[in-house]
Amino acid sequence: MSLKHFHEQKEFAREHVIPYLKDMLPLHNVTALEVGCAEGGLINEMTNSNIFVMGLEISKQRAETAEHFNKHEVIFQGDITDKELSVDLIGRCYDLAIMIDTIEHISDKDSALKNIKQLLRYNGYLYITFPTKQSPYAGHQQNLKSWLRYIPYLSYFPEKAIRFAGKLAGEKGSKISEVIKNKYNAVDETLFEQKCLNMGFKIIDKNRYLSRPSFKLRYNLPVIKAINHITTFGCEYLLKYSPITT
Repeated sequence: MSLKHFHEQKEFAREHVIPYLKDMLPLHNVTALEVGCAEGGLINEMTNSNIFVMGLEISKQRAETAEHFNKHEVIFQGDITDKELSVDLIGRCYDLAIMIDTIEHISDKDSALKNIKQLLRYNGYLYITFPTKQSPYAGHQQNLKSWLRYIPYLSYFPEKAIRFAGKLAGEKGSKISEVIKNKYNAVDETLFEQKCLNMGFKIIDKNRYLSRPSFKLRYNLPVIKAINHITTFGCEYLLKYSPITT
């Protein structure tokens, strides 16, 4: 499974992330940090494109896998919300932070964003994507093994109802707990933007999707832009850290 994820990450980086970033930013001599680098596929693909990237991953197993696939790159195993995380620990400030479908798994989004801005140079950039709270699969129930994986809007149901359905379907309690955790951690687009603006980030570019670029890779669906907030199932931002100094 880790090899499958690695190649999916490489393909998504090659087909979408790198072309997008090249259109938006001068990437020559850029130093970047991927937060939530998983198996390191994006790092591998960006390194092949001569873009220097380091990785931060909370899972020890996935960090070790990323190290295996990126023997000449630096992968840190750690938590982006950790208050002890600092430039001294990571070793440098970065021109670009990359966070792909990670923040929706984080409960303490304030600490995550605060640490990211501490790791960015002034006028550094944050490229971030996430499924929104109103996404039919905001609970990530597609990762379940039973028929529940096909039920949209499962995260809209009360916690007790989700657990009851999980028992009926024979799902492991730990997997249902992950769905419930994702239900509460799901990202509200408006609140996210407000948090970012309050922390000194400016929105340089924003894309709303009904059908996201990642769906094209995973499910062979066309990329479709959303027409309003309600039909936005995923967001993509390029943010610039340039706080107003007094």
